[in-house]
Amino acid sequence: ALQLASVDASSSEGGSGGSSFLSMSRRALGVPGEIVTGVLFWFLLTAIVVAYTAEGGQLISQFVDEISSSSINVPTAIGSAVFAFFFGALGTFGTSRIDAINRIFVLGLVSTFVGLVGFGLPQIDVSNLINHKDWTKLYPNLISIGILSFGAQNVVPTLLNYLGGDPKRTRQAILFGSLSPLLLYSIWESVFLGIVSVDGVAGESKMEVVTVLGETGGPIIKDL
Repeated sequence: ALQLASVDASSSEGGSGGSSFLSMSRRALGVPGEIVTGVLFWFLLTAIVVAYTAEGGQLISQFVDEISSSSINVPTAIGSAVFAFFFGALGTFGTSRIDAINRIFVLGLVSTFVGLVGFGLPQIDVSNLINHKDWTKLYPNLISIGILSFGAQNVVPTLLNYLGGDPKRTRQAILFGSLSPLLLYSIWESVFLGIVSVDGVAGESKMEVVTVLGETGGPIIKDL
């Protein structure tokens, strides 16, 4: 991402930044390169949307199953359709309204994170973090995570344009925007994995994991 910001800043017309992958590909590789880049990014972003929709549908299905004590079974396909319809409908509200809704979601996320970390840190069992490790789980899951990370680089040209074509400020924004989520995510993983024992989760349902987290961490953690 840092190298991409430098390339974008040096190759943008007028030195103002804000070019795109397509324009950079056209200047470096010609029209054929631009077409190939467009097809690859279409495939990548479509795959990301499909992955989010499929996972969202699974979460909705598991959530309904959990709160209904397995008396209501919602197929994953139906859950994915509900997920896609809900967020697709939000897209019709306009940029300003979506920004306001996003701020509310982010505020809720930050509040929940602070609450979980604050109440969860004293309840961490260090043995849960040290005694369990299985490096074989990295493959093939790590491949999909690596591919997903390339989707975020699509915003680098837009970020450069937003910061007035200043490559230094853009690199600082990329570093801070990458390292701060890494730090927060590492803290969250430490709290989550430190509270929930691997042996305490029998299935693969994410809602089951959340339930076990609440039961292990106490009523406050469960409510959060």
